[in-house]
Amino acid sequence: MNKTYLKHRNLIKQQAWKFSTRTGLDYDELEAESNLMFCECFDKYNPERGAFSTYLFTVLIMGLKNYSNKVMKYQNQKIDDYEITITPIKDKHENFYLLECAVQGMTPDAQKIVDLILSVPEHLYISNGVRDERRITKKNITKYLRAETPWSFDYIHNMYNEIGNTINAFQS
Repeated sequence: MNKTYLKHRNLIKQQAWKFSTRTGLDYDELEAESNLMFCECFDKYNPERGAFSTYLFTVLIMGLKNYSNKVMKYQNQKIDDYEITITPIKDKHENFYLLECAVQGMTPDAQKIVDLILSVPEHLYISNGVRDERRITKKNITKYLRAETPWSFDYIHNMYNEIGNTINAFQS
C-alpha cells in the first residue's frame, strides 16, 4: 500500500488543491478526505477493470464533489437558492441617502459587490416571464465574481454577510 500511495500522492494532493481553490474549503481537510478515498479505492480495486490511477481519479473527483456539496450545504453556503430582486428607484429620498452612507461604511470589496448589483451587466439578469420584473440571482453574481476576481467562495460569502448585516442594521 505504501508504494501505491507514494506513486499516487501527487494526484491526491492535486485534486485536493483543485477543489480547495474552486470551493474555498480548507485544503488540509480536502486532502484528508482524499487520503480516505485512496484507502477505500485500494481496498476495492479490481485490476481486471482498468488502471488504478484511472479508478482513483474518478473516485476522487466524484467523492470531492459530494464532500464539497455536503460541507457547503451544512455551512448554508449553497448559493443557488438565493435571489435578489432589483426594483428601480423612483425618487431619492432621505432613506436612500442614509443607505448610501451605510454602504460607504462597508469594506471596498463589499462596495464593489453593491455597485455590481446596482449597475449589473445585462447578461446577469434573469427574465421573469409571468411578471414584468428583472431579477438577478446570487448564483449569477457569484459566478461572475469568481470569473472576474481572485476571490474564493468563502470570501464572497463573507462579503454577502457584510452587505446583509449593513442592510439589516439600516432597516432597524
